[in-house]
Amino acid sequence: MLVNNFDEITEGSRSNIFFIKGSKLYTAPKEDVLVGITRIKVIEIANKLGFEVVEDKIKVSQISEFEACFLTGTSPKVLPISYIDSYAYNVNNDILRNIMREYDKMINNEPLYVK
Repeated sequence: MLVNNFDEITEGSRSNIFFIKGSKLYTAPKEDVLVGITRIKVIEIANKLGFEVVEDKIKVSQISEFEACFLTGTSPKVLPISYIDSYAYNVNNDILRNIMREYDKMINNEPLYVK
């Protein structure tokens, strides 16, 4: 997990990070991260499923406020996080599992383009 000089969580190394609280997903603003295709697709899926995505600065001191957490990226796809330091997250969170399932369906149905 990368943290900037203002003690704000930005992203993972080679991945983006999302937090879940209630029916909302929270992630750093796009101007603070490398916007990858997996991040874009996960946001699209969340919106399609009716979950609000809040792009806002997240302080390290806020991590205990969230119920679930996950990374996104080409290799990890949608990867649940169990712990950050001593704080435990629910890896079986319904929203997280729905996003994982929809993302897997999406990538398995898209044609592979080779140049």
